[in-house]
Amino acid sequence: MVRESGRDRAYGFLHRELLSNPSLVGSFINETELAEQVGVSRTPVREALLLLSAEGLVELVPRRGAYVPAPTPDLIRQTLQARAVIETWAAREALHGFRVPLEAMQERVDRQRDLPAETPPADVITVDREFHLQLVLAGENPVMSQMYQTISARHVVIGVAAIQGDITSRSDVVAEHQAIITAMASGDEERSVHAVRSHLLKTSARHARAIVLSESLNAPRP
Repeated sequence: MVRESGRDRAYGFLHRELLSNPSLVGSFINETELAEQVGVSRTPVREALLLLSAEGLVELVPRRGAYVPAPTPDLIRQTLQARAVIETWAAREALHGFRVPLEAMQERVDRQRDLPAETPPADVITVDREFHLQLVLAGENPVMSQMYQTISARHVVIGVAAIQGDITSRSDVVAEHQAIITAMASGDEERSVHAVRSHLLKTSARHARAIVLSESLNAPRP
């Protein structure tokens, strides 16, 4: 049995915290406290932070440490642009190769639809991510899949922020996912690509609303 390294333990702990604890946004990570929590020295903690920085989940600020940034409009736009390129490509490839994962995608939509209202946002977005990942994997291009996995963590963080700021969006997302399945089941390439793009455009609009709402709630009162 392979023993998990200190870096991997620190990375796993931080990764889970960053994706599920919105209160960390806007704060610096205390390396000493984190090392004590995980039970490792500060060196593997720093190594883990380097990995998280590469994923865009933290920013390494000289002489200050690792900062947890809030999703910005530019980051959201860039992330969704990258997703649109990969996911529309995957839709075309899956249709051309007759390997559309309809059952796997439907299973994720059904799970998403049946999630209780009190389900934590991070868990909701994890199922959402799995839906999209099924489509990307059907493209059968490991390089594209790896690129998608690289931005998937941002997908979770951005999605959590959107759900918290726009509680009406969950049913909309389920309906949009179902529309993607229906389009791909028809075998119509352009209809399928349109369904994917439409969903991502609406996702972008939801994120924009969430940011506006968050800023209005956090604005200082006169």
